[in-house]
Amino acid sequence: MSSIQAADLLTSTAKGLRLSATLEINELVKQRLNAGKRVVHLGFGEATFPMQKDVLQAHREASSDTSYLPVAGLPALRESIARFQTRRLGSLIESDQVVVAPGSKPLLFALFDILQGDVLLPRPSWVSYEPQVMHASKKLFWVETDEHDRHSISVGSLRKSYDDAKTSGADPRIMLINSPSNPTGQAFDSASTEMISTFCRERGITLISDEIYSDISFTPSPAPSPASHGRLNTSQTILTGGLSKARTPPLHPQPARY
Repeated sequence: MSSIQAADLLTSTAKGLRLSATLEINELVKQRLNAGKRVVHLGFGEATFPMQKDVLQAHREASSDTSYLPVAGLPALRESIARFQTRRLGSLIESDQVVVAPGSKPLLFALFDILQGDVLLPRPSWVSYEPQVMHASKKLFWVETDEHDRHSISVGSLRKSYDDAKTSGADPRIMLINSPSNPTGQAFDSASTEMISTFCRERGITLISDEIYSDISFTPSPAPSPASHGRLNTSQTILTGGLSKARTPPLHPQPARY
């Protein structure tokens, strides 16, 4: 019987995966701190503020319930999220449009897996988007942003990325944006958000808006969303968000998709 190497059991996609750059930096920082070295840690976006005591107590009480939960999340939680997002966005969100999951990564991973088509993605973007697209065996086409104008996206750069994808024989039917953005820290303004939404709608592109940082703002107004002020197109727009950034419970993330 011939011996089987571990690498022979993996798909070609899995063989090409690398450790997340942010997690790799985080591990390196921990190693140096444990070695007694001084480190200025700028490589990992983890909230370090203490969790509110009432929230922590609610987590403790809920942890005693070990029964299986509804796949889409607790009905009361989904209703609460729907009410919150309806107030935040000014668009009606129904509880049956909300799905709760233990982290944004598995939500996005699932979306790339179930949605048809290849992907348009602004550059620069969060380090995990690209490998998730690759793992779903989709083609990725970068949409260049203007580094001299707050990493904005022009209709010209968006059209070029789309046309390049079509010319190559790809099927660009998904676009993902992250606003406010990691790593740039910038948020698309209302005009840019509307332009991207219209571009996607006219071409049958599903727009995924990762709004994990939407409740962190240094201006009186929150970052515009493709779903703001009644603009939500439920057949072509998916929003993702969560608690782990703005409300500091990274050990208990509860993102939602609506």
